[in-house]
Amino acid sequence: MGEQKRKQILQSYNADMRSKQEMGHVPKDLDPAFLTLAISSLTIYPLIFGDVTKMLTGKLPEDPEFQEQWTHFLSAISERIFDQKN
Repeated sequence: MGEQKRKQILQSYNADMRSKQEMGHVPKDLDPAFLTLAISSLTIYPLIFGDVTKMLTGKLPEDPEFQEQWTHFLSAISERIFDQKN
């Protein structure tokens, strides 16, 4: 995928985050671009840095138990960020 296409996709994520913020689903004091970056990082970091994931959790990213726990953690973080009215 070329850089222009990736940029277009990332800008659409950022626009979606701004829209959620305008609707009151995302805290107004959080920069939408940085929030998009943080969420993207949370999603892919354990996969890219499997050795760090194993050192911290004792599990590889491919481990179904890790995936279940990580999914639960990401859901909890999402609820805290997105389920508020500002």
